[in-house]
Amino acid sequence: MSAMTSTSSMEEGSSGGGPSSHGGSGQVGQIGGGGGQVGGGGQVALGDDDDGDDGHTIVGLSFNQDATMFAIGTRKGYAAFKACPFEGALALASSGGIRIAEMLFSTSLIVLVGMGGPSSDDSPRRLRVFNTRRLSLAKDVIYPSAVLAVRTNRRRLVVVLHDAIHVHELGGNLKLLAKISKLDNPRGVVALTASPGPDDPAYMAYPKSPTRGEPARSIVLVDAINILDHIVIDAHKSAAVAAMAFSYDGTLLASASEHGTVIRVFAIPSADLLFEFRRGSQVATIYSLAFDASNTYLAVASSRGTVHVFKLERPEPSLADSFFAVLPSVVASAWEPLRAFATAPGEPDVEARVSFGAADLATNDGLGLQIISANGWYRRFAVDEASGGECALLEQYNLAEHTEWTSP
Repeated sequence: MSAMTSTSSMEEGSSGGGPSSHGGSGQVGQIGGGGGQVGGGGQVALGDDDDGDDGHTIVGLSFNQDATMFAIGTRKGYAAFKACPFEGALALASSGGIRIAEMLFSTSLIVLVGMGGPSSDDSPRRLRVFNTRRLSLAKDVIYPSAVLAVRTNRRRLVVVLHDAIHVHELGGNLKLLAKISKLDNPRGVVALTASPGPDDPAYMAYPKSPTRGEPARSIVLVDAINILDHIVIDAHKSAAVAAMAFSYDGTLLASASEHGTVIRVFAIPSADLLFEFRRGSQVATIYSLAFDASNTYLAVASSRGTVHVFKLERPEPSLADSFFAVLPSVVASAWEPLRAFATAPGEPDVEARVSFGAADLATNDGLGLQIISANGWYRRFAVDEASGGECALLEQYNLAEHTEWTSP
């Protein structure tokens, strides 16, 4: 890895009120949000021309750490939106596509990774950190291979390659604190706690490299501050870890395998298995996992379309439970996973991200479920916390209708 010259020092700051741009490639505005990359179908072009695509096809999307904003990456730049309540985009064009846009809460720092193109700015090996308040490049780093994922919190910047993870100090010159090598992580799977306060725990999780041709079924949990301390969680039985997410306070970790049928929740840092949820019996790709702020609910978006909401509580024991408790563990385990408490509709094979927020924005009451999808929609639902079932649609927005692009 080699670090290129920084044009300014890194600095956090509150995001500004309106869109603004900076001349040249990689223009940015004063925004905040979260990073993620779309790896499947169901893409949409925002503002098509007569040929059907002006280059603004969605290739990445995600929420920021506290789900107050979300970002989309496109073939011509990126855009950020406020959530709860929804507000239109700050859409800034760049010389090439933006595949990953990872922002730090609602501060002025944003991390961008391109999707490849004729310019060196577009290289998927290049990571750029911008200070959007100063409208300046804060840091520019070139890695040995393509950047597959990026995660940030207030103290750490985690950069995932196929065979390594680079852990940087977030601030100053992006000091490299650790490089975890000899990995085999083609999906770029990683999770990092939000750690919003200086005394909050900071953990990182990634799949343990497979041995003897076996899938990466275990998770390595690392203290993201000292990097050295770690434990291994035996997460899945027969398939590789494909998705992970921490709760906002860092006390829970949810994981799913490439089968996508069972979701497991572990206590952190003890690694005790707390819950096992059944998403479905058919194999699916898990696109997104998210806990609510109270650690009462877990939302799961998958390639099957339906978003499942699970409740993190054990049902009252029944006579049937007592009967199955005496069966051999191999037989009884088939009855253990809990079913979804609530569901929300989605589109099959359209990549999506989920998060929670308030249902009633005026009073900040009730449980709301937010879904952003690669077909260009933001939808917000109300979850009935008393009886569950089908979530009620509260509002939906076509992102193309709320996006005005600023050209370089």
